[in-house]
Formats: sequence, structure tokens, C-alpha cells
Amino acid sequence: MSSRLALALAVAVASLTGARAAEPAARAAHYVIRSSSLFETISFFQKTFGMRVLRHEENDEPCPLTCNGEFEAAWSKTMVGYETEDKAFALEVTYNYGIDEYDTGTGLQSIAISVDDVDAAVAAAESDKWEVTRTEDGGAMIVGPDEYRFLAVSKASAKKGRAEPFIGVSLAVADVKKAAAFYTSVLNMKALEGKGSDSKVVLGYSADQVPITLTATEGGKAPEISQWEGRNAFSMPAELVQSVYKVIEAEYPSQIIHEMQVLDEKLGKLFIAIIRDVDGYELCLVSSETFDPAVLEAADFQEPNWPKRALLLKETQEALRAEKKDAREGKDADGPFSIGGMVQKFLHPKKMTKGELSFLACGFSLGFVFCLVVNLISLATSSGKRVAKAV
Repeated sequence: MSSRLALALAVAVASLTGARAAEPAARAAHYVIRSSSLFETISFFQKTFGMRVLRHEENDEPCPLTCNGEFEAAWSKTMVGYETEDKAFALEVTYNYGIDEYDTGTGLQSIAISVDDVDAAVAAAESDKWEVTRTEDGGAMIVGPDEYRFLAVSKASAKKGRAEPFIGVSLAVADVKKAAAFYTSVLNMKALEGKGSDSKVVLGYSADQVPITLTATEGGKAPEISQWEGRNAFSMPAELVQSVYKVIEAEYPSQIIHEMQVLDEKLGKLFIAIIRDVDGYELCLVSSETFDPAVLEAADFQEPNWPKRALLLKETQEALRAEKKDAREGKDADGPFSIGGMVQKFLHPKKMTKGELSFLACGFSLGFVFCLVVNLISLATSSGKRVAKAV
């Protein structure tokens, strides 16, 4: 069976199941952003948009699925939003210890959120000196921590009866039709607005969810995608995750960031795959059968332990300073292989890497062989002289 046929069958089965449950089979789950100051970021969402912390976790090691981005650092994850993640959209705020700033890209345009009172949101943002630009339709574009842009929209102007406060995520793409084709044919999204347009299209699984808006860049220039752009996550039935992944394997193998894994979690097997779309935006696909109940169980609405984080941050900064000091002492103007640098390595062999130890061993071996050859040549030469003299 072809990967496309398998996907079509999986979609059909998932759709039937979703129809009985009166909701789409797949849904937008959350969007991942970065934070260089977690307290500042959380405070911004609480004061400006009335969000709350849903759950928080600390991690001593980098995420094997690069959830914290391509950073070799201890990190934390804080989910913020309005309702629990099993039924509503959220933001995943990732903080990397030791990372003070992120290079912003040109891809992620904004995240739209509906609020009861736009003026109140603007006043809260301006009180903390965040940049605010009012829009013609009565909304406001607010530039928050780490230069992320959030469009505040009045709930009165949002779709009547809409329960989800998050309105959508806006992304810049080089070719709207090409990008839309990926999302509709591979991820089985629908064109909610602008179908067939060259300039802008709104895609999603349902108008009541959080769709993505794809807008063409000027002149079809490829957007600059950095770690700042984060990642978009979708929850869908395990069968659909597997079918989508098969299509990616067959038709877009270069778009795979992390191969699909099956993790044995407390509440069952979790299927998860990390891929890129045609413009380079990262996407996370997780199986809803385990993900949804797991995030519901994890929701404790507790904020991070700020005193403990302050201690961790202090320890991280001290470690980084020590590393920089060692680096300065281990090199001079001649570079890492200078006499000063090598002396430092000899004085502190425990700090040497495996590669440096191998290089050192190789050097000693070559030196020994060289000395042996020189001695043999010298011995042969002196013997030859003695023979010649005797003759």
C-alpha cells in the first residue's frame, strides 16, 4: 500500500471517529517560543493577556528531541494559556540556562489572541514599556519579551460563539501555494480562507481551533528561520501520526528532524515525530490518545519555583564564567595549539577531551618512532664511518 493511500485511509478512519465525537480528529495543540527571562515573559502574559501557568518542568539535560532548540543546556518548559491543554491551545515557553538572547528570524509574524478589553491590554503592556501599535480595526500589535509580536483582538470582533481565545499564528512563506499544498495534502488541513490565493491563505483543521495564516514574502524571498521561530505542535490519532510520517519519509525525507519515536509513557504509548515544512518551520506531531490525557494530568497550575531558579541561574553563570576563564588561560594569540595552551593542558590533564588525549598519545608515538629512526640512522652512519676508516 502506498504512503498516500495509507494516509487517506487513516484520515477517513480518524474523520469518522472525530465525527462521532463531534470534533476534528486532529488539532493545533501549542506553539513553542523561547524566553531569555522567564519571569519577565510569564509576567507579560499574565498582566497583558490574562493567561495563567498550566504546568512547569525543569530539565537538567538538553531535550533529545530539541524541544528547547539546538542548545546544549539545562532548560525549563512552562505551559501558559487559559484552559487545560487537552482541549485548548497553549504557548510553550522554553528557557535555556545560560542563553541571554536569541537571534530573531523573519518567519514568525505574530500570534493573535482575543481579549475582553483591548484598551486594558494596551495599558498593561505600556506600563511595562512594551512597544504597542494600534491597528485600524481597533486591535493592537504588542511587541513583548524577546521581540515576539502578539496581536490583541477584541473578543467582540472575534467569531461569535468562539471559545478558544487564541485566534491564530501568522507565518511568512516564500510560496503560498506550495506551502499550502504541504499542509493540506500531508497534514490534511483545510483552507479556511483564501483557497488558491498567491498572497495569503488561512489553514487549519477547524475554524474553531487555532489556524495558521501563511503570507507571501515580498518577491518570494525565503524567510529566515532561526531557533527563535520555535515549533508548532499538533495532536492527532496515533494512526494518523504514523501515516503522515510515512508520507514524509517517502516524499520529504530531508524534512525529518527527528525520526518518529514510540515512547512508553505512564498513560500509554506516545507516538511523536519532529519534522519541517517546506519553508523550514518546525512541526511536532504527537498521538492524542496518550498526549491529551497526559497533559491534563500534568496540569497543576503551579508557577515555577522562582527562588530555586535563581539559584540554578547563579550556578550556571558561575560555571560559564569558569569555562571562559579556563578558555582564556588555555590559549594565547597563537591559538589553541600555542605553547601556553599546551602547557595548561599538561598541567590539567583531567580537563583534556578524548580527542586531545588521542592527539597527545599519537604525538608521543610519532615522537618515539622519529627518535628511534634518527638513532638507527645515526648508528648506521657512525658504523659506516668506522668501516670506511678501517678500510
